[in-house]
Amino acid sequence: MAGRFLLIKAVLVLTCLLMAISTPISAKAENTFVLGFSLGDFNFEDEDFNDIDGLLYGTEFLEWYPSESWGLAIKTHKFYKNESSNEDTELLMYNAHLSVIWIFMGPGSDLQAGVYAGYGPGNVTYKNKTEDLDIEASTNTSSGGLFIDWGGETFGLRFGIHTVSASFDYKDGDNSGTINGSGTSADIGVRVAF
Repeated sequence: MAGRFLLIKAVLVLTCLLMAISTPISAKAENTFVLGFSLGDFNFEDEDFNDIDGLLYGTEFLEWYPSESWGLAIKTHKFYKNESSNEDTELLMYNAHLSVIWIFMGPGSDLQAGVYAGYGPGNVTYKNKTEDLDIEASTNTSSGGLFIDWGGETFGLRFGIHTVSASFDYKDGDNSGTINGSGTSADIGVRVAF
């Protein structure tokens, strides 16, 4: 739990620094390409995963805007959870989605908001020594979300809320079942437009 609060504090400090640096810049989001990453907190639908200590969740994105209001993107959602107390449980999940973006507020301005929907492959690795599970599975996954961009012509900040749908069926020896990697997140990140 302490690691999660430390991560949130670090992201907030980074956010304040970037806001201070980019404030004097005229923040016009008129660029064709946007590249960035975000860090935040992810809340799994499966409560067992939420109980695992230690969390690293992040997104990366490369966006292309042929117009001010519409764009396409490749977005990733990466998850890593590790039981820090006894290292009995580990979860790694990676999703890569081709997404469609609609900028519904302030296209081309210094403050804009958009929504996206994406679909693509996902992969999960789950290990639980107590239950003698060592699983790797793949499936198609989807995501959607809302984001707000603010910043300079080049550098800026992004605040996002996401939902991820990822259900992985597995068979490991005599064990079979489903790993539910679905959930919601909130994150803060940086973007570079060019």
